[in-house]
Amino acid sequence: MKFETITVNKVAYGELEAHIHRVYSIDVEQFGFSAISMEEWQNDGDHRYKVKKEPLNKRQQEALDAWKANPHGDHKFILHIILQDMANNGHVPEGTLLVGVFW
Repeated sequence: MKFETITVNKVAYGELEAHIHRVYSIDVEQFGFSAISMEEWQNDGDHRYKVKKEPLNKRQQEALDAWKANPHGDHKFILHIILQDMANNGHVPEGTLLVGVFW
């Protein structure tokens, strides 16, 4: 059997959320952004994202702008866009990101 070795950056969901709060200056008291709600994650799992530096397309930029205007709003399944924006701006590394969910 042939295997391929890859590098994976793993982070706990709480650390990722705190980093997103810092990067985007989100007022936790007012908005309380939650990746768990956005992505509808269940407890005790890992979620993989391929993060790559590349310009956001028009639809992605519109979704990011709407989220930034109201991070607490009903924004479903756009964490990959947030991560790509963060990579574009040097806040997360490119590559495979594994987000661990456990509470």
